Amino acid sequence: MRQITSIITLLCSLIIPQTGHAQISGPIQATIGDSQVKMEYGNNANAPTADEVVIYRGDYQHNGDEWINTQWSWVLWWEANKHRYLKQAGSANPQTMTAPVVQRALIKTLNESQHINTLSAAILALGRMQARDAVPVIEPMLKHDSEYLQRAAWLSLALISDPPSIEIYKKTLIDKNARNTVKQAKNESPTLNPQNASAWIIGIGLLKQSDPQLLQTVSLFVLNDQESITDLTGLKLDDQEALQLARLAMWAIRMHNPPGTRALAQRVLTMTVDPELYDQAVLAMADNATEDLVLNVLTPIYHSRPVQYRQVPKALSFVMNQWPGSPVLDQDIASMRTSAAVAYANKTFKNDLRLALLAKRNVARTYRSVPLPKLTSRENRRDRESDHRQPENRLFKFDPWLNHAHDYDLPKQDDVGYALRFGLIALGQLGDLDMDDHETPEDAQLLCDILIGTYPRIAVTQLSPNPAEKVNWQNDPSRGFAALAMGLYLRRLPNNAGEIRHDAMRSQTRYMLRLLTRIASDPTEPSDIRSSCVLGLGLSNMQEASTSLRDVVSQMQSADPLLASYLTLAMGMLGDPMSLQLAKNAFKQTAENIDEAQIRKTGFTQSYTTVALLSQTAIVDGMGCMANPQANQLLYPRLFEDPMTARSMIGAIKNSGDWQVTGSLIALLQNPGSDPQVGPFAAWALGEMYDQNPVPIMTERLLRDRNLTLLLLQPKIKAQSNTCACSAKVKDSKPVRAHSLTQLYLQEINPLLFKQIIKFPRG
Repeated sequence: MRQITSIITLLCSLIIPQTGHAQISGPIQATIGDSQVKMEYGNNANAPTADEVVIYRGDYQHNGDEWINTQWSWVLWWEANKHRYLKQAGSANPQTMTAPVVQRALIKTLNESQHINTLSAAILALGRMQARDAVPVIEPMLKHDSEYLQRAAWLSLALISDPPSIEIYKKTLIDKNARNTVKQAKNESPTLNPQNASAWIIGIGLLKQSDPQLLQTVSLFVLNDQESITDLTGLKLDDQEALQLARLAMWAIRMHNPPGTRALAQRVLTMTVDPELYDQAVLAMADNATEDLVLNVLTPIYHSRPVQYRQVPKALSFVMNQWPGSPVLDQDIASMRTSAAVAYANKTFKNDLRLALLAKRNVARTYRSVPLPKLTSRENRRDRESDHRQPENRLFKFDPWLNHAHDYDLPKQDDVGYALRFGLIALGQLGDLDMDDHETPEDAQLLCDILIGTYPRIAVTQLSPNPAEKVNWQNDPSRGFAALAMGLYLRRLPNNAGEIRHDAMRSQTRYMLRLLTRIASDPTEPSDIRSSCVLGLGLSNMQEASTSLRDVVSQMQSADPLLASYLTLAMGMLGDPMSLQLAKNAFKQTAENIDEAQIRKTGFTQSYTTVALLSQTAIVDGMGCMANPQANQLLYPRLFEDPMTARSMIGAIKNSGDWQVTGSLIALLQNPGSDPQVGPFAAWALGEMYDQNPVPIMTERLLRDRNLTLLLLQPKIKAQSNTCACSAKVKDSKPVRAHSLTQLYLQEINPLLFKQIIKFPRG
């Protein structure tokens, strides 16, 4: 009991005022050696010189947040996917009696407010409430001078998705039979321009039901049929605008998956080398997965063969060998391979045993050790005998985090394998589905080996010069992914290990629970790895996991606010009442309602480091899972401390079925005070409170099967007319940024992830 009391006490120090965000001062250029260029490009005559190949690395400030800013941390996957796994224990339909009052307040704001951000939030809130009566008020915003409001209006109409809203979408299409009519001359219909067309396309993806005419038009953007696009919409796009809209259009097609989607995606794969458009095409094919897709598309993309220096997948060979512009960087190919890894986690694979087995075999091979290819040349054999640095075997997919910031001349290493740790998520969902009674759960054991650190330790002992002097194998980012994958693996099983009939599986399940508990309790392990193990236990949804988490609490020997926060969340996910007790000791100050006068005077008062934001959000998410109205007294005093944590708090309040906050939010919307952030937040919060979907439509669709590596990159690709469906002019020297438009919309639904965590390219 004394140990439990100590952990509860340390939770009181969770709220850490910001002393400075984890910063990346900007991209700094570091060239690679000639041997590396030889490894990458072979004898290709078009290979660049060493000085032409640029790797962008972040200049990190070591302040405790490094694990967040490393390449592809597990926290990115969790923040983008947690809405699927947080138990909505108290999800209740919004109060129908107060909904009209809220709608009237939001409509009044549209008529009276001059604040662009508040207007945008109010428009989206009405869309989330599916306020059909508001359509006549929202439609004029399509012609507002602010492109920001035009975008919000298109999205709002899509969320309402009633027949009049869909007709407004179709009004933008030009009627060939009425080109010169007086009606068209009056310009009564909303018009598209390159700035608002992105929201129009995303809106089509958000519509509740597909419309053949709209989807057919969107497909023209995918194929960059400029003549037809202009003919139907009046849009005249430059090449960069066309590429950006093609990316969004492929996503919109994927959301509805109409007949012909697979053929369209296959065509895109042969036309483009743009990572984001390529990604959406791969994921669209995964929605229509077949055995042929796995064998001939996903497998070659996902794997690099253990022969020669690197076997570039057939689908990407054109990129590496014939690309006439700047060379495609390793990061871009890594992103494409991650697309395959994300595709393997598609629900289509889980629903088809044959496809699941094919996918599982690929992801399970990622971390296997295999012999090096045999050398047939006598001269090469002599070189091998004289080169004592050459290891006898290697990891099938070597993860180069061990060699970060140092260029080791190891011609047999696969230096884009880091992206494939996303495959561990798929392995957790698909592993050991084909076990016979006499077999052992090899996939589960592989996840355990990765969590233990078996493979990076092998790499540390084999490589020379020894990277152990620079890097601690415990920090291998794959370990965090393995912990979450173990949670997903256990989640598929009966929630009581004793009910598992297969003896080996039952034994392995208990071992996995013990392993997660042991590493989570080990004070010598990195904080983020311990936190991922705790989340793995929460994801497992097993009865024994609650006892395991209490064991972690009792064994904690040092103050670790991040771990304590994720403990609160994991216990909430499992319905353990101790979650609420931990939250009470973290948020000691209580109040029965919001102090409106103080908020108008001070506005948002705090700004936190990324770690502190993650800590607070985890605690609040745990409280939301418990859905206890009494817990809201812990939230009211700090609801307007930080805009990002406030979003999670509104979600927890809604989940508890407490609607008393509505009056205060309306009052703050109408009289927000001096802080310009209060009004937009109040409008957003009302939309959140009265959204009838347990998971908002924009959140579910915009984050569905999201390949986050694309947002971590800043590709220096200039598309060429003879190689890409969406080509860029040769004379245009401006790089196409893969994240620019996508990030704009993703920030709307998850600013913590897409503004605070994903801020700059990693690498």
